[in-house]
Amino acid sequence: MKAGSQIRFITGFIICSLLIGCCDEDKPSRSQWEWGARIQFGRQPRWSPDGRTILFGDDRPGLAGLWLWDMPNVPHLLTDSLPPHNWDYGWSPDGMQIAFSSPALEADTTGGIWLVDVSDRTRRHFYPHGSEVGWFGDGTALMARLDSVAQPGVYLLPLDGSLPSLAAAEGFRPSCAPGSSTVAYASRAWNGVLTLLKFTNGIPQTSIAASDSGVVEWAWALGGGRLFFVQSRLKTQQLETILLSVDVDGMNRDSLAVGVGSPAPDRAGWRIAATKWVNARWEGLWLFDCNGSAERIADYGLNPAFHPTADRIAVNIPGGGIAILEKVR
Repeated sequence: MKAGSQIRFITGFIICSLLIGCCDEDKPSRSQWEWGARIQFGRQPRWSPDGRTILFGDDRPGLAGLWLWDMPNVPHLLTDSLPPHNWDYGWSPDGMQIAFSSPALEADTTGGIWLVDVSDRTRRHFYPHGSEVGWFGDGTALMARLDSVAQPGVYLLPLDGSLPSLAAAEGFRPSCAPGSSTVAYASRAWNGVLTLLKFTNGIPQTSIAASDSGVVEWAWALGGGRLFFVQSRLKTQQLETILLSVDVDGMNRDSLAVGVGSPAPDRAGWRIAATKWVNARWEGLWLFDCNGSAERIADYGLNPAFHPTADRIAVNIPGGGIAILEKVR
């Protein structure tokens, strides 16, 4: 497809998507929450720290890349010259940069970790390999899984160009508490033990096992004070998932719900949006709180992301696309 034709195709697709979203009459199952803006492409939304923009990805022909959506404006490509992404993209704490990794082979010069400046769209090939990228709490470094090194594991990669330093041998999927120097990672790629690792002046100091084995996924409260994670367990010869939480010091572990996935806490770590499953059947999007209450707020919605300051939740919708749920009362 020629460049001009591709631009016309993408523009037309976006406009049609917005029109479809505006005319959609679907309502969530409870009147307390209502559907707002939506588009018919993209998935895995990520709010900017100030809540003004959604970063999302797509990998379909004609739409592949990373996109920014400044509602109510039409989404636009972050830049049209990026390599494929690993779905591990994320905002820097100040919202000025976006980091992600590319799945290209190491022999391919586009593989590894990339940084993009949000204001001028300049890109930087930060490191030639690595995956599972996350930002360190103060924004001075990245955390990533490195495999093409003598000791695979989780590494700290300072933005000033200093050499990467090993933080956790054989660690996977590092995630730093916002505004903190505590990093959560798993001991295995799947069903591992969740560990909290505390840093002092960029040097790992103490580690605490925060879970039993079987951890599947986890997410920090946007304020950084509490970590929520999903752990699988075998009960009466059936595998089930349970939502738990622990504070930033690895203490006060609480069990919140059973049969859930994709936890998305709010800033305070009091409410958690998550998908729910009952007898292997998807039961929509639910909202849990730390008092143990729960309500179903929508019939659908995957990969939820809580707005950093408002009662809004961005989700994937069936068939592809992103929609916003807003609390109305």
